[in-house]
Amino acid sequence: MKTTKKYCVKLNEDHNASEDQIIGKVFKYLKSPFGNDVAEFSRGEAIKKARMFGGRIEVSREVKYLFIQLQENNSEHSYCHKSVHEVKADVDNDTLANDYASDFYGSNSVKEDGKYHFFSSSIVIEIEKVEEIEESEFNTLKKYL
Repeated sequence: MKTTKKYCVKLNEDHNASEDQIIGKVFKYLKSPFGNDVAEFSRGEAIKKARMFGGRIEVSREVKYLFIQLQENNSEHSYCHKSVHEVKADVDNDTLANDYASDFYGSNSVKEDGKYHFFSSSIVIEIEKVEEIEESEFNTLKKYL
């Protein structure tokens, strides 16, 4: 399994981050610019931020990256749907792919022979591929998929 660790920056008491860059009252962390969550970084980025703001890095979680390919068949056409997902390292790949496929056109699917049928079987979704990929592949693919 190819897992990647995500890191956060726990600020020291003598940090130089501004109040709008901080989350937490007792333990202060760098805040994500995209919401009220703790910011997560690669190890190298976390080290830079810790030096810049006065803090130390901590592992926030382990993740892995998945590539999922679905085949859609409807009454007239066939389509290939490709997607990438960043998930917790302990998530089962097949369970995630099945959940994704079963909700592809909403939650009203019927599973038959390993395929998901929607709208009285006028659309059928089948999982073609579930593969763990490297973080660099994920970052490239998410730009285009």
